[in-house]
Amino acid sequence: MSNSLYRSPSMAHGGALYKSPSMSAFAGGAPFGAMSVADLGSLTRLEDKIRLLQEDLESERELRNRIERERADLSVQLIALTDRLEDAEGTTDAQIEANRKREAELQKLRKLLEESQLEAEDALNVLRKKHNDACLDYNEQIEGLQKKNAKIDRERQRLQHEVIELTATIDQVQKEKHAAEKAAERFEAQAIDLANKVEDLNKHVNDLAQQRQRLQAENNDLLKEVHDQKVQLDNLQHVKYQLAQQLEEARRRLEDAERERSQMQAQLHQVQLELDAVRTALDEESAARSEAEHKLSLANTEISQWKSKFDAEVALHHEEVEDLRKKMMQKQAEYEEQIEISLQKISQLEKAKSRLQSEVEVLIVDLEKAQNTIAILERAKEQLERTVAELKQRIDELTVELENTQRELRGALAELQKMKHLYEKAVEQKEALARENKKLQDDLHEAKEALADANRKLHELDLENARLAGEIRELQTALKEADAARRDAENRAHRALAELQALRIEMERRLQEKEEELENLRKNMQFEIDRLTAALADAEARMRAEISRLKKKYQAEIAELEMTIDNLNRANIEAQKTIKKQSEQLKVLQASLEDTQRQLQQTLDQASFNT
Repeated sequence: MSNSLYRSPSMAHGGALYKSPSMSAFAGGAPFGAMSVADLGSLTRLEDKIRLLQEDLESERELRNRIERERADLSVQLIALTDRLEDAEGTTDAQIEANRKREAELQKLRKLLEESQLEAEDALNVLRKKHNDACLDYNEQIEGLQKKNAKIDRERQRLQHEVIELTATIDQVQKEKHAAEKAAERFEAQAIDLANKVEDLNKHVNDLAQQRQRLQAENNDLLKEVHDQKVQLDNLQHVKYQLAQQLEEARRRLEDAERERSQMQAQLHQVQLELDAVRTALDEESAARSEAEHKLSLANTEISQWKSKFDAEVALHHEEVEDLRKKMMQKQAEYEEQIEISLQKISQLEKAKSRLQSEVEVLIVDLEKAQNTIAILERAKEQLERTVAELKQRIDELTVELENTQRELRGALAELQKMKHLYEKAVEQKEALARENKKLQDDLHEAKEALADANRKLHELDLENARLAGEIRELQTALKEADAARRDAENRAHRALAELQALRIEMERRLQEKEEELENLRKNMQFEIDRLTAALADAEARMRAEISRLKKKYQAEIAELEMTIDNLNRANIEAQKTIKKQSEQLKVLQASLEDTQRQLQQTLDQASFNT
């Protein structure tokens, strides 16, 4: 069945072969159960239905080809009818007969067109019905597969429940073993009294106790190592978290430093602008001061000149000199006042200049500090980036170490599980020895009674000692047999557990395979249904469009033919009217000609008679 092929309806013209998705889903050749055989049978039925649908599509395609051929024939007939109509334009009777024939042929064409439409609609209905039936069958088969899947899920849940019950039973057995171990520890004190008679057994018990202690110590070491690994992992996680916090803090500090740097640069730019303004004002005041000093020197020169003149003319014009002196004193006072005001302004400007220079120096110092801080922060940023890279590398290394530690931990846990199995074996041996100790205690009690009797009778004591020796040999033999039986039971239990584990794994694997197969089958069937639905809808749409187009075309041609026939009929009627009118005119002309001939004859007769 895996080699069966069918032709896709969408690729029928191209000749391409399409392989069934339901077959490709099972092409791997994996073993199937009874349910898989049933699924394959259902898939075979589905493929048969698909082939039937394909045959229906082929018949529909043949019907459409036949309709095309009939349409071509009708076109030929229409062309022939047109030629015949053109040939029949000569005579009126032939036109009427041809019109009748054309009307009859047009009726036949209409009837044939209606029959083609009915056949196409019937074929479409049949195809739609078959498609719906196939969809219902597919849905029923999908529901059946879903029910089978639900049944498989229930079976899997039941098996899981059984596995859980078996696990609980094993845990209960382990608890009972632990309780028996505690009971055996209580009986160890009583077993010391039997050391003289069961020395070999006590040595064996001591060996088992040492082995158990060694296993317990190894178990404790492994648990301690696991705890250390967990602590180390927690420490690594904590270190990773701290490093992430430090990295985030360094980023925030770097962002703060960047913001402070931008603020410092803005403030420095503002101070530089203010300093430029102050320098401009200082230059202006210096120019004003120099100008004032120049005016003062000119005034002093003028004063000295006036003073020399005054000294020369003091005798001549004492009063004028006094007036001039007073005026000069006033001017000098005014100049001095202006100079003082200029000096005050200059001192204020110098103070402002010194203050601004101090502020500029402070800002320059702050700028240098900010630049140093920025450089430090950039170096810290680079250091942090290197630290982050190192931390990432360290984290990767720690991750690798963690993975290695986890692998080692898994190995240690596996070793611990092995040790646990050995410990359980030792516990079972200890339980067997405890049972033997109990038996030996009973034998010891009997031996004490026998010793009491032996105090009375030495011969009976010898016999009892011989009996006890035989019983000890029997007990040793029974111990060996019990040990062999215990080992056999342990082997059977281990085999049963292994078989149960393998069975559970196999069941889970088979359930997973079944689920995957059912899911693939459902997807393939849904895809095939969708594809067939789309193909059928496409074919139906194309057929409807083609039928509608042909119907419109034929209706247009019929309408044109009817118009042509109507025109011919009107032309025929007009021609008949013209012929009738011409025949009447011909009759009138013939009557007139007869009258003329008759008059001419009468005239000739009269002329001949007169002659």
